[in-house]
Amino acid sequence: MKYRNYGVIINFGGNKRKEMIHMPFIQFDGPQMNKEKKAELVAKLTQTAHEVLGIPEQAFSVIIRENSMDNIGAGGKLLSETHK
Repeated sequence: MKYRNYGVIINFGGNKRKEMIHMPFIQFDGPQMNKEKKAELVAKLTQTAHEVLGIPEQAFSVIIRENSMDNIGAGGKLLSETHK
């Protein structure tokens, strides 16, 4: 199985630099977590994907998107209202 890294030019306040975006990408949407839990999650997701796919761990990028229950709705109601 092949993977690819893509170079992207990013502009930070007039300072352009080339960044590498690693593929494949793992995205996790979930609750708010502390830094230690995020580090553990990233390590375990990466390790598991490496074991299953046989792709080197350094090839993976992981993004964590934290959501409060006030920002998610199900069945027409906010989760913060249904999980009191």
